[in-house]
Amino acid sequence: MIATYGLRPHEVFHLDLTDFPTVHVDSDTKTEARFIYPLYPEWPELWSLKEQILPGLKVIAEGDNTKLGGKVSKFFYESLIPFTAYDLRHSYSRRCFEFGFSPDLVAKLMGHSVPTHTKIYRAWIDEAVYRRAYEALINRRRSPHSPILSQPKT
Repeated sequence: MIATYGLRPHEVFHLDLTDFPTVHVDSDTKTEARFIYPLYPEWPELWSLKEQILPGLKVIAEGDNTKLGGKVSKFFYESLIPFTAYDLRHSYSRRCFEFGFSPDLVAKLMGHSVPTHTKIYRAWIDEAVYRRAYEALINRRRSPHSPILSQPKT
């Protein structure tokens, strides 16, 4: 769920799956309630995410999402998962960039402001990712033609 929807680790405990594969995060999280689309539409079905199986963590008193997120992080560590739960969230943001999503759309989907998004998540985008994005945009079919090369011969 974290990789598919770019969730904060504690948000997996606060989901409404009524409109699945679109998920809704309730307002008991860090930010206001929001909806999120899967970045890869095939992932929710491929991984049977509607039949959500949460780790056996005791949900802490409502409103204490920091402790719940810490428990998720500890679960990853103790399960010898070679990356953190937040790495999955950061990867969602990076993939959104690679798809060409605008920063304001990604910020909305991830539940924070555009300045927060660009400050935190741009650090996860390296030169190779920027190059691929640049080349995809420059080489798209409807790219504007160079004004120098499109001038009539005189």
